[in-house]
Amino acid sequence: MKKILVFTIILFSCLSANAAVHIKSAEGWLESAFVEFTTLEGYTDYNVYVRPEGGSYTKLDKELLRSYSDYCRADALGLPAGNYQLKVVPVKDNADVEAQASETKILAVRAHDRNGFAHFNWHEGVGAYKDNGELKANAVVLYVYKGNAQTITADIQVEDPKKKPTTTLTGIQAIITGYQKGNETRPLDVRIIGKLEASDMDEFGSSSEGVQIKGKNADAVLNITVEGVGNDAVIRGFGFLVRNSKSVEIRSLAIMTCMDDGVSLDTDNSNI
Repeated sequence: MKKILVFTIILFSCLSANAAVHIKSAEGWLESAFVEFTTLEGYTDYNVYVRPEGGSYTKLDKELLRSYSDYCRADALGLPAGNYQLKVVPVKDNADVEAQASETKILAVRAHDRNGFAHFNWHEGVGAYKDNGELKANAVVLYVYKGNAQTITADIQVEDPKKKPTTTLTGIQAIITGYQKGNETRPLDVRIIGKLEASDMDEFGSSSEGVQIKGKNADAVLNITVEGVGNDAVIRGFGFLVRNSKSVEIRSLAIMTCMDDGVSLDTDNSNI
């Protein structure tokens, strides 16, 4: 009896050591997909990968992986419509432990509907994304959350590039304001993680609305997207004022108890 008990304990220990990540749920959505999983004992770091069905895996940015009370979640953004798979891999000593990785089932991703008036006579993709759902070339991607909205930096072409190289701007409103000069041509994708309060922000370009997205002249092409990551992205206590702008997109986030409007479209805008 003792031998059987000892064998059972050893077998259980071996199974635990070789257990794979447990995937709670995974789904495809609009040009995105997510996976939720529980952590393995002894592992605090994970990498998550995405691939088109039959293709090669690409690692997601670490910011797209978030930890909650009893599970973790990763979101893959910018996926053209099609079938995809996600893989969760534990990390130890800075190396993937493939033996304990888990893959999702095949996930169906759908395209956003781009038949609306915002896309009328504009086929370059509104915001930082192409019409097929991929990020535009050379897009600047910023992950903004409570702890870094005031301190996040980006090197933006504010002045004439012939006179001065890029300028380091600090704070999310300051970075967006940098695009108002009209010298920065790279698309900008601002990805909101979790809840942003008005007090978390560096400043507001509009005292009556909150974040101001403004072009240099009427209908200035900005190619800016502000989007939420996952299903809990929210801004609270402010909204957006958009003026003199073309090709601006705000999507996949909640706006609560704003100053005046959630999104105010002022003069000389198009394809918003």
